[in-house]
Amino acid sequence: MLRRRLITIALLTGLGVLVAGCATSGIGSASPPTPTSFTVTATPAPTPTTITDIASPTTIASAQRCGPAGGAFFMGDLAISKPEVLYAFNADFMLPDGLSTSQPLTVTTQNNGAFVLGSALESRAVVQPVEFLVEICNTSTSNTHHLGDFGVRLTSLTPYAGQLNVLNGCALLYARSGGYGGECASGYSPDVEESFQFAANATASATVTQTLAPAAQILPGQDVGIGFSVHPPTSVATMTFQLGLGIDGQAISYPAALTTQPAINAPIARRWAGNYCTAAPMQSQIPASSPANTYYVCPQA
Repeated sequence: MLRRRLITIALLTGLGVLVAGCATSGIGSASPPTPTSFTVTATPAPTPTTITDIASPTTIASAQRCGPAGGAFFMGDLAISKPEVLYAFNADFMLPDGLSTSQPLTVTTQNNGAFVLGSALESRAVVQPVEFLVEICNTSTSNTHHLGDFGVRLTSLTPYAGQLNVLNGCALLYARSGGYGGECASGYSPDVEESFQFAANATASATVTQTLAPAAQILPGQDVGIGFSVHPPTSVATMTFQLGLGIDGQAISYPAALTTQPAINAPIARRWAGNYCTAAPMQSQIPASSPANTYYVCPQA
């Protein structure tokens, strides 16, 4: 709330004091003293100063309404974003099997994202375990909603028998003129985080649920981030999941729109990064001057 403060000063006024003598008994009388006068000069009042407080970030944020994210779908008043990998910048993503380990792999950058073999790195299968994030915006101007029940359903499981190559979202990308990436940090944390542990032998259609007590409330115009931390079955496989929400006491629903990107549960056979491109065999294949936004990663020896 903005406050206003007015600074004022009071004027002090002195009064003259008259001292009168008194008649005494005896011969003669004392002459009254001459009155002494006091002159008071008023001090000019300072100009009033208005002090305006700046609203706190919390006050500003509470006055701002959330808006639906691009590609969001609606469940009543609630606009729900597509699932994405939480902290994807520091997650491992699957590269194709059969990559040649005798030559560098080209990586390009666009809009602060890395692209490998024609697709965004963060859209590839992410290495398990992983946490998925959805953002929920209450678009109502008057209704408060509550989220008390959450679920994750295993929708597909495909056995994997390859040799897993991975590139970390935060890996250094190499070029002779200078690298890209290599340092990552985040101060973000979801408002609600729930953990979902699947049985070791779980198969497709298996479901794990969690109940939050008390339920999380979403005020009108407010948004919340929900983290679904998924711990998969032990099968060496690629998997997809559907995230579920129970709104205002209703049963959990699993919309197709909340299907995650593939996730893979398998031991990592080889890591790739720009750090490994300093080996002489790799250096000989990297041009002295690379095209703009073009970098390289190499296999760990």
